Amino acid sequence: IVQNDSGKIISEAEERIQLNPKFQETYTTTIFLWVTQKCHTCEEANTETFYPAYLKYDYGISSPIGFYNRLFSNGYYALAETKDILQNYKVSDLKIILDSVGEKKSGNKEQLIQRITQKVPPKELGKYNRSELYTLSAKGQAYITKHKDFISFHKKRNKWTISLKEYEIAMQQLGSEFNFRDIVWSIFNDRIQSSYTKRNFLDIIHTYKCMSELIFEFDENQKHGTFYLLVSFYCNISGIDYFYFIEQFQKNYITKSYLEHMKCHIFINDQIVKQIRDNVNFFNQNTLKKVTEFVHLPIQLCSQSDFFDIIDEIKNVTPFNNKKWETYFHTKYKEFVSSLI
Repeated sequence: IVQNDSGKIISEAEERIQLNPKFQETYTTTIFLWVTQKCHTCEEANTETFYPAYLKYDYGISSPIGFYNRLFSNGYYALAETKDILQNYKVSDLKIILDSVGEKKSGNKEQLIQRITQKVPPKELGKYNRSELYTLSAKGQAYITKHKDFISFHKKRNKWTISLKEYEIAMQQLGSEFNFRDIVWSIFNDRIQSSYTKRNFLDIIHTYKCMSELIFEFDENQKHGTFYLLVSFYCNISGIDYFYFIEQFQKNYITKSYLEHMKCHIFINDQIVKQIRDNVNFFNQNTLKKVTEFVHLPIQLCSQSDFFDIIDEIKNVTPFNNKKWETYFHTKYKEFVSSLI
């Protein structure tokens, strides 16, 4: 299930119908090749259990075996070379091979494989591989290298809730010279603007968090990534999760008494606390001030001084007392509700 640009919930099958056929074929082929690149026998490739179920349900490949055989006949697979086969071995197995020919067993997996290919006779290696194994051919490898951004998208689409149609539209708007990172950043920017317009503040929290993850992974800019992580955190503890209910009260759909008896909607996630603590060297009080000025929220239970204090405790107090601050902000929420007319 995905959400389209208008916010309507649609199925994966409905989304595929909306896609450009060539775009869909390229994306599907890339992911299929990527998930079947591990060394395998022809017998394994002709077994349904060889393929992840999502190829059928998310990508519309009704017969993965037939799809594989078509790609095989078009030269996307070839007999695996020794180095490809050895990648499937555990480090302990690689050491057994080296020990059998009197070679040293120190080093990481890549070093062990290199030593085996250089020192162990092919005939000796044959004892450890009795079946013909296949992997991607040079053509297959070139295909997934050319379309590697689709693999990045596949890995992140569910976590970042990006639909394939949304990604396709952003690609068309930006042009072929832009990569996955740039395309997704433009999607997030559009989401922020749309969420402010629609006053969907929960999406804002999530999107700023996703922006920080994108920067951490693809830019390796800890300072910039930490800024957006702090923005997401500040939005959360400011209480904008309550906004929907405040709005319902203002429209006379719910009573003030209902608001007063609501449970706390502010939760301080241990993982976020750890991330902030791990990146304390990348921000200072001036950064925190910029964070509080970066967003304009309809509810701000967390004052600038509160924000300074909570970040100071995250940095310096172990273990951090989540419940203390959750209770504190819920008390501020009740004070805020009492002030409503």
